[in-house]
Amino acid sequence: MHTRFALSSLIAGSLAAGGLIIGTAASAADAPPGVRWRQTQSMEMMGMSMPARTTEFCQEAGSDDLPIKPDKNCTMHDVKRTPKGATFRMSCTGENAFEADGDMVFLGPDHTRSTMRVRMEEGEMTMKSESQKLGPCTGSESNLQTKKMIAKAQADAAAAQAEAARRQAQMCAEEARKAENPQLLLQQCKDPETKKTYCSAFQTHEAFRKQAEYEARMSSSGAVGEQAAPLSTSAKLCAVDVAQLRKKLCDTAEAQGQMAFIATQCIALAARIAARECSGRSYTSVAGSPYYPICASVAAAPAGTPGTPGVGNATPPPPPPPTPVEAPRKPKSDAVSKGRKILGDLLGN
Repeated sequence: MHTRFALSSLIAGSLAAGGLIIGTAASAADAPPGVRWRQTQSMEMMGMSMPARTTEFCQEAGSDDLPIKPDKNCTMHDVKRTPKGATFRMSCTGENAFEADGDMVFLGPDHTRSTMRVRMEEGEMTMKSESQKLGPCTGSESNLQTKKMIAKAQADAAAAQAEAARRQAQMCAEEARKAENPQLLLQQCKDPETKKTYCSAFQTHEAFRKQAEYEARMSSSGAVGEQAAPLSTSAKLCAVDVAQLRKKLCDTAEAQGQMAFIATQCIALAARIAARECSGRSYTSVAGSPYYPICASVAAAPAGTPGTPGVGNATPPPPPPPTPVEAPRKPKSDAVSKGRKILGDLLGN
């Protein structure tokens, strides 16, 4: 019933069901061209009557001189003038589809009374309306205020959507530079520039190493799927071969100081560097060396399998704090002795 009562607003030209009256009048400078009408409406349906409601609306310039402004889904037709008024028919489609016929009586040059008989799926109803012309529109009329509210809501929604898009683009750019989660590019961040940034960052020592180590850990734990295989997913996304990219990065790793990468991703190179830089040195000297990640990784690996990529030794333990210089010199601490034992045959004392 409430939905069908909203159909009465078609006669008044109101864009809101039942008419929305805003108490604050617009200034004369903002007043739109048109005629201001006051309209009282009542409705009867299936033996029930709805209380009369009064609204004021603006019949905008250029519209028909009848105080009727159909909804966008409605069409007025067969409008005929009579000596005392007019008759008309109306057809509406959509959710509130109906057919109607009506008549209007001119009680004076600025005063009309109309009756409309509506036929719809739920039954029939009769709507009566009396309209009085008040003068020029002021901008405070219910239909104009509703239009403003709708326009503001649409503008606010567009602004919110634009802000959400801006934030997502910012998030995507930041995550692409980290190159840690290829799923973001597959699910949310599909802009070509974002993919370009991601693939460039992925093909660096740090990003490749982190993804390789994570994928190795997931594999050793039995995890499967794209979430557990970021390296393979990134390689597919960026159209690169993992083995070839690893070799390329290994070739430049030592020159660029990427010892952590060598320790877990470049097995043969790690063994050669360990033999050159770690063997025969004390624990404290190795701990302070830039080659410490390689020394620790090779020493911790089982014999004959130095530096297994990405498994167990992704991040070497931090070096112990330097022993304070004291006089007289104290014997080496237990920590140093344990360190020698861990490094084993690679250390010379």
